[in-house]
Amino acid sequence: MRKRKYLRSTQFESTPEDRIGVARLEHSRFVTFGLYPRGKVYGVGGPLADSDVEALLLLPSLVEVLLTGPWMGDELTDVGFRRLMSHPKLQIFGCAYRQLVTDSSAAALAVSGRVRWLCFNGCQITNQGVEHISTQTQLLNLNLANTKITADCIAALCNLTNLRRLTLKGNALDESVRAELLSHLPKCRELLI
Repeated sequence: MRKRKYLRSTQFESTPEDRIGVARLEHSRFVTFGLYPRGKVYGVGGPLADSDVEALLLLPSLVEVLLTGPWMGDELTDVGFRRLMSHPKLQIFGCAYRQLVTDSSAAALAVSGRVRWLCFNGCQITNQGVEHISTQTQLLNLNLANTKITADCIAALCNLTNLRRLTLKGNALDESVRAELLSHLPKCRELLI
C-alpha cells in the first residue's frame, strides 16, 4: 500500500455527501482526511473514539480508517469497532496500542466481511481473537505484532490463504513457525516474525 497524503478539514472543501461527517470530526486538530481526486473522503486518520463512529458512518466513500495517537480520555472500544464494521465500504482498518480493542473487536469482523487490510498492532488480541480473524479469508494484509498470541494460533492463521503480508513480531513465537505458515499461505510474500 502506497503512502497517501491526508489533509486537515481546513485544507479542503467537503463535497456535499461528506459535509456533515467531516464537520462532526473537526473537533480535533489531529483528525485528517484522505481525498479521492474529485474531493470525496476515502480515509480518516487520527485519535478516533467511539463517539466519532457515527460521523465516520456518514462518509459514504470511506474505505480506510487509521487510528493514531495522541488520544486523551475517550477511545475506540470493541463497541465502537463493531459499529464501524457496519460501514458498507470499509476495507482498511489500522490501530496500534489500543487497550480497549480486544478479541471482541476481532469477532466483530464477521459483520463486515470486506476488510482486506487489518492492523491490531499492540492491541489486546489473543489466540481467541485469531480464531475470529481466521474466518476473514479475504484478508490480504494482517498485522498482529505485539499482541498476546502464541504458537497455538498458527493453525487458524493458516486459513488465511489470500494473505500477501503477515506481521507477527513481538509475540511469543519463534522462527520454527515460519515453515508451517509459508506452506499454508501460498500468496504470502512477506512474513515478519
